[in-house]
Amino acid sequence: MSDSPSPEEGVKALYGRALSREPTGYELARFAERAKDRDLKDEQQARRFYEDVLWALLNATEFSLITERQHDLETKHPVSHS
Repeated sequence: MSDSPSPEEGVKALYGRALSREPTGYELARFAERAKDRDLKDEQQARRFYEDVLWALLNATEFSLITERQHDLETKHPVSHS
């Protein structure tokens, strides 16, 4: 797994996918600190770390506001699939 992303790169990628933004310096530092507790060269530990990061993001208030806003837009302006 020598081509694995650094913890910072992985966290940035998950933020981009889940929240459509990069993490703040504080957020990145917090997850980087947690990554130190894991051996991310071990595939299972790396997977668990990134699953935990994603779970935290999906449970963030910011994520629920994004999905709520998206739902509101879709119900006010439905997309025709014809």
